[in-house]
Amino acid sequence: MKYVLAREERVAGRRAILVAIRPHDQYRYGHRIWLDVKTAFPLQTQLIDTTGAPIEQVKFADISLNKSIDLAMTTHIVYSDGLATVSVFIASEAAPDSGGASSIGGSNSFSTTVDGYRVTAVGEVPAITLRQIATTMTFD
Repeated sequence: MKYVLAREERVAGRRAILVAIRPHDQYRYGHRIWLDVKTAFPLQTQLIDTTGAPIEQVKFADISLNKSIDLAMTTHIVYSDGLATVSVFIASEAAPDSGGASSIGGSNSFSTTVDGYRVTAVGEVPAITLRQIATTMTFD
């Protein structure tokens, strides 16, 4: 695979840099990923066929990053960039003996207490990703 930083564009009202990933042969699909300039969060992804045409796309139409969560309405949140998915579960009371990291195969989880709430992040991403997501949650 070969990657190219192609150009800067706007996706979901934010500045993004397009990264094109091209296969070396006809036996693989390519990818295009638009990364938010400030956070590197993937705002749009495309799976590209052997002719260069998109065959699958995930794109945010609108997104708010680093926004506080209203716990009266949210107990389960799903984040996805089109390639990976992370579920975050929020419980109103933290159990005194639970917490930390665990893994099974490619799946990881991380639990912690944030402002008196139990936050658990689960997904097929590196453990450090789940730790960052869980420990940086903010609540209204």
